[in-house]
Amino acid sequence: MRTAESSVTIDVDGTPVSGIYGRPDNPVATLVLAHGAGRAWSIRSWAASRTL
Repeated sequence: MRTAESSVTIDVDGTPVSGIYGRPDNPVATLVLAHGAGRAWSIRSWAASRTL
């Protein structure tokens, strides 16, 4: 399933935290997960693993 994705930045006590919001068409809910890896999902090898 392909999802629409957009980059987001959330301010946490003055520190920007980046993320990606991905959702299918017509979602019924949103789940927010924090992984704490400290790296952007835009890294090519990581982005490829999201499609598995």
